[in-house]
Amino acid sequence: MNQNETTTLSSENWTIRPLASADRASVLRLNAENRPALAALDAIDLDRLLEYDGHHLVTVDSMGEVVGFLLSFPRDSRYDDSEINELRQRVSESFHYICQVAIASTHRGRRIGRALYDALAVVARTRGDRLLCCDVNLAPPNPASLAFHEHLGFERIGTGTASNGFLIAFLAKRL
Repeated sequence: MNQNETTTLSSENWTIRPLASADRASVLRLNAENRPALAALDAIDLDRLLEYDGHHLVTVDSMGEVVGFLLSFPRDSRYDDSEINELRQRVSESFHYICQVAIASTHRGRRIGRALYDALAVVARTRGDRLLCCDVNLAPPNPASLAFHEHLGFERIGTGTASNGFLIAFLAKRL
């Protein structure tokens, strides 16, 4: 799968595809709905993130509404925030960093999050990446995200402080 593919994975109720320019407002809405679990993004922040080499996916429901998104960057991307830099110091292997993931509250429990991670894993494996990495808030706590990641096989590889000042756990999953 590459960034230009139209459809990566679908069910009868939703489709995963690369994030398009027209999806930006929906991504910002979902980001706002999912704070403080996610670091705040405004239009300028999102545009900056999308300038970096990355793989960004959205989930679109049967009505065409964006109901989920995933922003990610390979280890060797130009993306340069404190979290990925910390992972670059901790992890010597090639990895793909999951920067943000959000699912609309009305669509949780439908395996969309798992499907987004599965679609990204295909990209990462194709690139030769050995790990998927992410961070999850410990303070303020995000127990649902920790449980989700543990269920998918992610393991804690350390703790740190995110750029927004939150205490976070760094997680990794071998591909």
